[in-house]
Amino acid sequence: MNTSLDFVGRMTQEMPPAVVFFPSIVNQEPPPAAPVFPPTEEDSQATSLPALRISGVLQTSLELAQVLRLFSAELASLVPHEGLSFCPPNKGDHVVLGQRASHSVGYCITLYRQTIGTLLVYRDRRFGKEEVETLEELLRGLVYPLRNAILYQDAIAAALRDPLTGIGNRAALDLGLEREIKLARRNQIPLSLLIVDADRFKRVNDTYGHAAGDCVLRAMVHCVTSCTRGTDLVARFGGEEVAVLLNNTDATGAYHLADRIRMTVESTQVRYEGKNIQVTVSIGVADLQSEDDAHRLFCRADTALYWAKEAGRNRVRYGTLAGNAVAIETPPDETTTALQGHRHVN
Repeated sequence: MNTSLDFVGRMTQEMPPAVVFFPSIVNQEPPPAAPVFPPTEEDSQATSLPALRISGVLQTSLELAQVLRLFSAELASLVPHEGLSFCPPNKGDHVVLGQRASHSVGYCITLYRQTIGTLLVYRDRRFGKEEVETLEELLRGLVYPLRNAILYQDAIAAALRDPLTGIGNRAALDLGLEREIKLARRNQIPLSLLIVDADRFKRVNDTYGHAAGDCVLRAMVHCVTSCTRGTDLVARFGGEEVAVLLNNTDATGAYHLADRIRMTVESTQVRYEGKNIQVTVSIGVADLQSEDDAHRLFCRADTALYWAKEAGRNRVRYGTLAGNAVAIETPPDETTTALQGHRHVN
């Protein structure tokens, strides 16, 4: 493999002074039939011993942030620095280690003509010519471990994604519930859960066909995600059911958000083959209490969803600790409405 460094641009900042390089590490060969994880013997002949050694260290992990932490630690003795950042292309997983400084050197890393991402290394004084050359040589040992970590990260993300809507799936919800409950208890912050269910969804499928039903689901999910934050977990766990896990949100805040979602869906017309399909949703709300585990929290939100259906659909209801469900107009602990039985109503 012939690997080359192509300097595609240089920019010097005056205030504060900084030197920024933007080279690309490019593999000139066509992509192999299968992924190559360790460097090949041909790679080894073209790569220095320090780069090979650092590559071996980095291949001990497939977690992106850990690979970059290891690289930073190995780099520190040869090229001292205050921090580094890495941003994969078209992804939100921007990893930042240490702190930014007035001087930086940056690299767009490319393998098999595909951009892996952009790496920036920071420190408070200028990088010398020999330090830049050392950094560029060590980057050759970073390329494959970095690529492998990103592929692994993408595979995990795909396994937790609903293919129809692009949001999380049931596995993502299960993992998210356990994680967020632990974080909420550790940090003593509120946590709430919404369960959103499309009203009379079977009628949509029976009248317009399953392709129309898919359009309705995508439109519903779009309405949900347009009302939520980037830190909220949105996951499809049933045919037409979507869960929204709201960190640092109490019951009243979750209820008002649920009502905003309900109104957004109600005002949306789904267009399919020249026909407008009117969609509404019913939503159950529950907030984490001291005795709750993931199952109890989910069941209270599901009970509240059933009550919203029984009350006439296109409603939001809050699930109380007593097994009741109420419409929140005053704080949750000041309202009481009995709910008899529990079953799912479409």
